Amino acid sequence: MPIYEYLCEKCNYRFERLVAGMRNSDAPDCPKCGSRTKRMLSVFAAHTKESTPCGSSADACQMAQQGGCGSSCPMSS
Repeated sequence: MPIYEYLCEKCNYRFERLVAGMRNSDAPDCPKCGSRTKRMLSVFAAHTKESTPCGSSADACQMAQQGGCGSSCPMSS
């Protein structure tokens, strides 16, 4: 189920709503003042674990040999 972000046209209150179907395009009333809302364009977020600039240490060393990723191998001393 997608999560949509809405903005109240009267009080500018922003809120999110979990929508049960993509075909349901009716915007809900504002939970704060009851006025009409419009659906906003939202961006998604992706969380990843931290890694070296090129992924694994081996990737960073290979890229360093090719002059990329800061040109330094994290495995060399």
